[in-house]
Amino acid sequence: MTTELHERLAGLASVTPATSPPPDLWPRGVRRRRVVAAGRTAVVAVLVLMIGLGGWAWHQTRPVEPADTHGTPHLPDRFYTPSPWLPSFDGPPGPLVAVGVAERKTLFHTRPAVYGVTASTGAYGFVSLPGDAVVQTPSGDADGPSLSPDGTRIAYWLTGTPQGTPNTKLVGVTVTGVGVYDTATGRTWTVRVPTPHGL
Repeated sequence: MTTELHERLAGLASVTPATSPPPDLWPRGVRRRRVVAAGRTAVVAVLVLMIGLGGWAWHQTRPVEPADTHGTPHLPDRFYTPSPWLPSFDGPPGPLVAVGVAERKTLFHTRPAVYGVTASTGAYGFVSLPGDAVVQTPSGDADGPSLSPDGTRIAYWLTGTPQGTPNTKLVGVTVTGVGVYDTATGRTWTVRVPTPHGL
């Protein structure tokens, strides 16, 4: 088969007239290549310009609206005490419209915990406060956690050990400081007040 191909190529070569290539063949090829490259560049530049102008025109015609807050803040139709098996929020819940204290159960414990209602969707969930936060006092004389007017902070009392004898007669726990939970970032700030018997 190789011999047959060789013979056919030799036959074609014998029929083709032997001429030398034109003297300007190389410069013509270089010019043609440059023209093709310049044409491609011009087409790409025109496309980029059209896309940019179209995007700018689209941006100019869009109405100016506030950033998406994942739902318009609103109060839910009704408030209720959530199930003790309600899970915690998955991360910071964002602005809340209400907080409350309800019984929370795990496999081995039952304890009072703070729940919140989100401003965007009205979803309920327990808020992850530190373990030394005073959620509910046995006597009920001390206020529980409080929500700021904009719904982004929860203030609560902290328990701890005072410098002297703890005074638990009034509220049933020894209050030694205050804490603030940021519902937007999940950060917590605490201030301990050194006192002989607690606040």
